[in-house]
Amino acid sequence: SGNAIAVWCQDDGNGTYSIYANTYTAGVGWGTPQHIENNTEDAFDSHIVFDMNGNAIASWYQYDSTASIGGITYASIYANTYTAGSGWGGAQLLENNSGSASSPQIVFDASGNAIAVWEQWDNDSTRSIYANTYTTTAGWGTATPIEANTGDAWSFGVVINNTSGNAIAVWCQLDNNGISSIYANIYATGVGWETPTLIEDNVGSAVAPYIVSDANGNALVVWYQYDNTNSSIYSNTYTATVGWGTATLIENDNASSLQAASDPNGRVIILWEHFGDNYNSDIYAKELK
Repeated sequence: SGNAIAVWCQDDGNGTYSIYANTYTAGVGWGTPQHIENNTEDAFDSHIVFDMNGNAIASWYQYDSTASIGGITYASIYANTYTAGSGWGGAQLLENNSGSASSPQIVFDASGNAIAVWEQWDNDSTRSIYANTYTTTAGWGTATPIEANTGDAWSFGVVINNTSGNAIAVWCQLDNNGISSIYANIYATGVGWETPTLIEDNVGSAVAPYIVSDANGNALVVWYQYDNTNSSIYSNTYTATVGWGTATLIENDNASSLQAASDPNGRVIILWEHFGDNYNSDIYAKELK
């Protein structure tokens, strides 16, 4: 319909950073900025997603002086829901303050249900990946860890199927041998999160997973992985109702800054930076069938 919402972080003038939003109505223009969180502490890293009906959810992390470990204040994940025709609701805490949290991401399905994923320190000792589910009938549920390894987990991504509401999350995690690996977990509507799965073969430390999906619930994950000489690009494919395939070498190319994009038919294009001789770098792209 051409409507839009912008969210941002802004100094209130007293040294405290807050989250604001403004709504654009097609044919009318921008409205009045609104303060969409109700805490008195600093808030940062705002994001917003829309569903197919013009509803939206904004998320951010915010410090809480009442929640700390060892005298160190930590951050929590909050969200606020915008309902088309009604406006913003109230800011809601999405997690249980077990440790400092950051980097929230939210994905919407076509029915207005959503999944939020973020990084969180467990008692400020180990980073884990947590998630919470939003439904149009019940609102937000309870935060739950979606990985089971004891090593630090970070650098995650999440996609959702518009029709089914099923989702896939991927992340990077340290194994017991100190090597970082790529893991994934599947969310099934009405069931919940399944068991985390290792989706690469530990040929070397793997980092920076990037996931894309198509309209049928299939997905592809790409990452770069180190051997003794350089970093190579690998991929693995998830087929709906079948599961994960085998990690496949895409490029042996000293790669970094890897990104990917897909269309509804499953065509994927990956893009990366290649470091060559004499400290030169180039940008490469490749289409995956």
